[in-house]
Amino acid sequence: MALLAGQHRPDLTNDKLSDILNRVFVNRRSAGEVETIVDYYTNWKNPRDGQENLQRLKDALGDAFFICPSRSFADIWSSHSLVYQYHFTQRTSSNPWPEWTGVMHADDIQYVFGVPLREPERFTQEEQQLSILMMESLTNFAKTGVPSTRWERYTEEKPTYLDFNATILSDETSEFTLGPRADACTLWNRILPRISCSLSSQSPTPENLGSRDLCQVLERSSTSSNTRRTSVRSGNTRCTTRTKGRQSC
Repeated sequence: MALLAGQHRPDLTNDKLSDILNRVFVNRRSAGEVETIVDYYTNWKNPRDGQENLQRLKDALGDAFFICPSRSFADIWSSHSLVYQYHFTQRTSSNPWPEWTGVMHADDIQYVFGVPLREPERFTQEEQQLSILMMESLTNFAKTGVPSTRWERYTEEKPTYLDFNATILSDETSEFTLGPRADACTLWNRILPRISCSLSSQSPTPENLGSRDLCQVLERSSTSSNTRRTSVRSGNTRCTTRTKGRQSC
């Protein structure tokens, strides 16, 4: 919490970045996986850049706990049903948190439930219009299974998503918005599981039996063109799905 104490964006040393990543993942991942995570997010080009180190820490935590699990879910679910994904990138004008914290997890919820329209003094006109756009899109999805005819469905082969932002105000996806965080999610959803599989196959223990089951799934997915992976909710990334008249998100 000390990092959030003031509006000034704090510097983060490279050693501190490595220490935090090790502490966060030491009980969740194998030693080999933790080493890979630290190596991936280390700022090798300029390790003395405290601002960049802080950004990399934010990226690592967001990727690990929100964005990449959401992508993984969406990949899997899109093989069974329609999936539409969006990424909420609007930092609310009245946000009380330090500006360097950016757009935070669940910031989109107040827009989904029309708070900008009920409390207009806290939001700009553009933010109120964004709330209307989001409510209309989700209402259309609930009614018809399609949020907008211009919003392209998400598939593992083409993981397109809609960027909800008050400066854009569009319900049309772009062929360039694939992902989000495609490179990082390759690490979390493909590379790390395979490292875990390799370790569990070399030295099977009661603790890594679950990893061995995952290895079998990964093996099947790599040999079958009909098997896909995962994504529904990340920090500020969500997808809406519909199957047999039911919605889930």
